[in-house]
Amino acid sequence: MRRHFSWIFLLPLLTSLAFASVAFAPFALAHDTIRRDFSRSPCYPQFERLMREWAPESSWKKLASDSKTRAYTSTVQGADSLEVFQVQQSLLNQTLTAFRERGNDRHQVTLNPQKNCAVEVEAAGNSSLHLPVTSPFTDRELATLIARKKPFYVYVWSPKMPFSKQGIPLAKQAAKDLGLDGMLALDPWLSDSERGTLSGTLASKALIANGALHHFPALMVYNADGEACAPFHGLDTVAGYTKWIKKCLGNAE
Repeated sequence: MRRHFSWIFLLPLLTSLAFASVAFAPFALAHDTIRRDFSRSPCYPQFERLMREWAPESSWKKLASDSKTRAYTSTVQGADSLEVFQVQQSLLNQTLTAFRERGNDRHQVTLNPQKNCAVEVEAAGNSSLHLPVTSPFTDRELATLIARKKPFYVYVWSPKMPFSKQGIPLAKQAAKDLGLDGMLALDPWLSDSERGTLSGTLASKALIANGALHHFPALMVYNADGEACAPFHGLDTVAGYTKWIKKCLGNAE
């Protein structure tokens, strides 16, 4: 049976992770592939122990990579919520980064060789949603898009989740190739300093009710009748996004 840890007890474990020596369950179906891609990093031993503890029964999907990064994702249905894991290696400095999202709780762990692979833990997110008083993307903006009687997309992202930023041009290209236009909507949990000059904060109750905030990124696609598919969560390639949009609109090949 898969074990679940509360973050209260997990954070002390992470801070001493580099010195831990615990016997763990076999690591994932994609362990060999991740090890082959990530093991050049001096921080890989600490990273592997973290992944064994976080998601020992997960199977991993390789995400789109480029000259700067390699990445994998895994989704696990927990007892009370969906858990999403994403791991990333920087090919520039061999830093390894892991993200874990469960409900409204999001955590990031970074292992940087230049900092002696010390475990850096960052937590974000709240148990309840607090929307800004004024937000550009509301149900009114959504209704305006639906009233055009043309298919469109809304891509919900967060600058705190690097993969969601990487997916913006990929989702845009896939939509453009299929003749769709749309809008970006921003993580409403961001603080003023995190938001900076970014605009388009999501405040549409309809999109939120449809699962737009379950995980970043979320690609929401509406058909010409204003009907939405379930959101597509996670990073994919242009081809992957294209295939999903076609399926969503009933044009699967």
